[in-house]
Amino acid sequence: MESFDSSLRQFWEIDSVPQTSSEKSESIEAEEQFKNTTVRTESGRYMVQLPFKENLSLLENNRSSAVQQYYSLEKKMKSDQNLKDQYNNIIKEPLCQIPDPDLGTEKYGCLKRWQLCQKISQDLSRRWKMEYLHNLQQRAKWCKSHADLKVGDLVLVKNDQSPSTIWPMGRVIQTFPGIDQRVRVVEIKTSSGIIKRPISQLVKLPFDENPE
Repeated sequence: MESFDSSLRQFWEIDSVPQTSSEKSESIEAEEQFKNTTVRTESGRYMVQLPFKENLSLLENNRSSAVQQYYSLEKKMKSDQNLKDQYNNIIKEPLCQIPDPDLGTEKYGCLKRWQLCQKISQDLSRRWKMEYLHNLQQRAKWCKSHADLKVGDLVLVKNDQSPSTIWPMGRVIQTFPGIDQRVRVVEIKTSSGIIKRPISQLVKLPFDENPE
């Protein structure tokens, strides 16, 4: 009987999973992070803070290197006409494509698979622009002033019904300042005629009058 008990005890000692009381540092850190960033509201829901990295390094100013690359590419194209033609064809290709039809009002059951993929992509792009993109430009107050649009500036006219690649381009021919003497509305000359738009519907094209 004793031999059976000893054999059974030995079997359980060998077959059992070893118990470890020490926890890993990552588990302890994760538990502390959960306790410090999670709060339960009175309604019973849990509110979790978003994690943010600390001591982020600022991006370097690489404008000078970008300008040098631009002039190097321009010099290379002047010496090789074939390369310039190939580059122009690649740049113009997406601008000449027919824009996809707006499927935002169509029901899912009426769409084919490819149209369904287009609708999902359009819905995501629309929500990203309307619900997230504008949040990146919100400011509690203006930290610094920006130059007003002036006569001769090149601008793109925004159109929510079409992609940005086919927005019309125009040149400012007249400005209309507000009560605070800041330009609020401008008159633009485009290929289709002269129009008047507020500056919120315009995108100024970067143009360096004194290149380095």
